[in-house]
Amino acid sequence: MAYCIKCGVELDDKLENCPLCNIPAFDPETLKPKQTKEENSSAFSGFPPREISEILTQPIIHRISHKTAALFSITMLIPVITVLLIDILTNNAVSWSFYPILSVLYTWLSLVFPFLFKTGKRLNLLINFVIASVIFLLLIDGFIPPVSWAWYPVMSLLLLFVIITTPTFIGKRYRFPIIIVFTTATALFLWFLEYLAGGEWFLNLALPLTLLSGGTMLLINGINTHLIKRNRPGHTYTSAASAFLILAVLSILIDTICTFYIATRTSPDWSFYAAGAALLISVFLFIAGSNERFRSLLEKKFHV
Repeated sequence: MAYCIKCGVELDDKLENCPLCNIPAFDPETLKPKQTKEENSSAFSGFPPREISEILTQPIIHRISHKTAALFSITMLIPVITVLLIDILTNNAVSWSFYPILSVLYTWLSLVFPFLFKTGKRLNLLINFVIASVIFLLLIDGFIPPVSWAWYPVMSLLLLFVIITTPTFIGKRYRFPIIIVFTTATALFLWFLEYLAGGEWFLNLALPLTLLSGGTMLLINGINTHLIKRNRPGHTYTSAASAFLILAVLSILIDTICTFYIATRTSPDWSFYAAGAALLISVFLFIAGSNERFRSLLEKKFHV
């Protein structure tokens, strides 16, 4: 636990400056001022301090042994064989038994099959679960062809898989490629939904909004990265102010795109209220970021 060298008050480990006198907090072990960590300064980067990729790359702690997995596999064969024989002896064909058999096989593929091999990491378990879910949905819908509703949950599941695993495959430091992949995956997902539904809203509405959102994320991350590298006092406030300023412009652009798409609308309306509120917050944060006394006063009042 650190102490302020001027006030003598006890400071929390997360504090880098004294909330009373704004004197830098010294690390009691190295006797040097605490350094600002990049992960604590990326509040507007769009990524949490603890990346999902770190969770996925960790090994599975509570995993069953190979022998237990084999025992579960043999046990699951009993209901499969039972319902299959009852269905064949009763109807002289495989009819209703297909659904419980497929459900048992899905459970086996998702929860038991991965432990028959040395999968190691949680990412492998997630990949196996997604593949099993896609096969299950397509088969249960396509038992009597053609496949109809299954494409909707399948595409949603694949989009969610891309969003969760992209930071792991690309690397959590490469944020700009990650955002590009997110934007591309979302655009393809919306295009496929339009194709399935037979609509005409992708090019005029969904694609512009998706590209606009992706561009906004790239711009906010770029500004935040630039401010972190410069490491000037109050850069966190300036980064937040820039984000609110961009969001104000984004709200007007979204409202304009919707106005062109919806025939009953003549001009943007709601976005001006949202943009006005965002601009006021942006101006306040810009002032706090550029005025050291005002920033110090805020930090003392709110103990941040």
